[in-house]
Amino acid sequence: MKKVIIIVFVLIAFAVQNTIQAQNPAYETQGAFPKQSVFERKIVPWPYLREADVMYSRRIERIIDTREKINLCMKWPRNPIYNIIYKAVTEKATLVAYKSDSLSSFYTAEEVLKLGSYDKTIQVYPDPNDPYYAIDTVIPVRFKPEDIKKYKLIEEWIFDRNTSEMYVRILAIAPMYRPVAGSTGFDLAEQEMFYIKYSDARPIFVNEELFNRFNDAGRLTVDDFFEQRLFNSYITKESNDYDLAIKQFDEFKTDPYEALLRGEEIKNKLFEFEHDLWEF
Repeated sequence: MKKVIIIVFVLIAFAVQNTIQAQNPAYETQGAFPKQSVFERKIVPWPYLREADVMYSRRIERIIDTREKINLCMKWPRNPIYNIIYKAVTEKATLVAYKSDSLSSFYTAEEVLKLGSYDKTIQVYPDPNDPYYAIDTVIPVRFKPEDIKKYKLIEEWIFDRNTSEMYVRILAIAPMYRPVAGSTGFDLAEQEMFYIKYSDARPIFVNEELFNRFNDAGRLTVDDFFEQRLFNSYITKESNDYDLAIKQFDEFKTDPYEALLRGEEIKNKLFEFEHDLWEF
């Protein structure tokens, strides 16, 4: 009877492993050992938070630039974050693309595919012997996800007096892009492409591997990257009376360097607030 039970358990183990491999094409069996910890992870839920326990709250917007050295892992060629988000919205339909940070109205997958795409008009000379005869030809140019270089994070800094902890809850993530003006091909000002709810993305991020530059055996996930705040960023907005970003205020419109310093001031103010709570 014991032998039968052991055989059944072995068969179940093989079936589970085969299911994991089938569901995860990126499952690695190459190398010295199979690497499956990322695909088996579950998200660690945030601690329950009551409104009555929130002593302090501040809404912050910040930009992550993937061209910074510490953020280069976001563009890891084997599993770049822009592919994870863009495919989840346009192909897999596992994430909803919202039009604004209010997270109310949303884009369809077809509408997202049109964002950043445009029609380019070029002149074609069908007759090589007649250089004065040209035909205007319209060529559709599709948006490439790899053109996404920055991401906007909308987060809330919360101090819970019940646990005496300062929480940072990411609310939404927005890839940034430069739309093109019609057939002219001129890039317009950088703006948000769409917003995704971070809480909806966590179950996806927790099973997506991110490169760990210090140790190949230390398997990081995209969820780890955001939850452990392993990125560098700069603050672009703090909740204010006018609901304006830092660069939209008159004193910062012509001086981006001062706007950057203002963001650092806000970051330092948050640090000092938490620090002063523990001052005896």
